Amino acid sequence: MNNLYKKILYHLSEKLRLGEIKRDVTAINWLVVDNYLQKYLYQNPKYQDSKGLNKHEYKIYSQTDEDGILEQIFNRIGIKDQTFVERELYRSKEIK
Repeated sequence: MNNLYKKILYHLSEKLRLGEIKRDVTAINWLVVDNYLQKYLYQNPKYQDSKGLNKHEYKIYSQTDEDGILEQIFNRIGIKDQTFVERELYRSKEIK
């Protein structure tokens, strides 16, 4: 029965061209994402400011890209060879 079920599904997917449909849906999803980025991110004045810190975002130790932002802030204020220590206070239920 299990083998018959697989054969039926295979033939249905071939008849309905589900693989092609899946590729089309994936392509449409990427177009939607690209359109969203163009409209709400790339055209947003917040992200076009040449002095904006968001262009320097990256993460090595941080959770949300603040490593690059902190490095850029220190570069802008002239601190090059110093150590920065970040101290976090949190409740245990907020740790992932």
